[in-house]
Amino acid sequence: MRVKDFFAFVLYYLGRSVHKNNDILSLYFHNPSFDAFEKMILWLQKQGYSFMSSDTLVSYIKGEFTPNEKLVFISFDDGWQKTLLLLPLLEKYGIPVTVFVSTEALNSGNFWWEYARHVGGDSKVRTLKELDEESFNREIDIMKSQVKLDRSALTIEELKYFVQHPLIEIQSHTHTHPILTNISEDSLNIELQYSKQFLEVNLGTIINKLSYPNGSYENREKVCASKYYECAFSTIQGYPIQGGDLYSIPRIALTDEYWPNLAKINGIWHFVRRIVKRGR
Repeated sequence: MRVKDFFAFVLYYLGRSVHKNNDILSLYFHNPSFDAFEKMILWLQKQGYSFMSSDTLVSYIKGEFTPNEKLVFISFDDGWQKTLLLLPLLEKYGIPVTVFVSTEALNSGNFWWEYARHVGGDSKVRTLKELDEESFNREIDIMKSQVKLDRSALTIEELKYFVQHPLIEIQSHTHTHPILTNISEDSLNIELQYSKQFLEVNLGTIINKLSYPNGSYENREKVCASKYYECAFSTIQGYPIQGGDLYSIPRIALTDEYWPNLAKINGIWHFVRRIVKRGR
């Protein structure tokens, strides 16, 4: 067992006796492997969770019902093509999921950070996230002209296939997946409105939920989101509560790392990380 896994294993078992407020979960993935995703589903089932849709979660937050069972909502961000490979698992276990899609990649085939990572690794991605809108767009355009990547994003035809499936809901993750807090008011409105209209026109479905790219938002972004969507999902590592903010719905980010995932779910992982950061 790796040191990180052993550390997460210990944290998970410590956290089991500390955190008791996780009967309602909101989890999200980006591009998980088949085996890692199934392993998490089996763990959730073993813990007695039933899977719910985004509408059920929103109804719970609004206080429209009080559940008498443990519930978990699962979503995916970006719109990765490999999400198609998970369909047999969704059907096998009867899991409703929401896929938040960035619409620009449906045509281009790739996401901007793939070009950045190809050019300069994760440090380049972090650098770009700090740039103003004009500088960001200029650098991305240059990298796109220099780098050729294999497609990683869903196509519009694959998305049309997805949206017909009773277990899959498609919602918005903006158009180009920018850092919303770094762009102008006009660009913010275009990002939120265009992706909604594009998906509604091409898929013939209602698009009324948003996931903030990179989890980056402040009050301006929330106000703008409320003009186009009934709710918005964040990357806040916490648990949904009745009466909570519909434009700041928490979600716990999961990866292919099993023990860190469990430590995140019971809350102890981020609790410890906050303590470590304060001590630096």
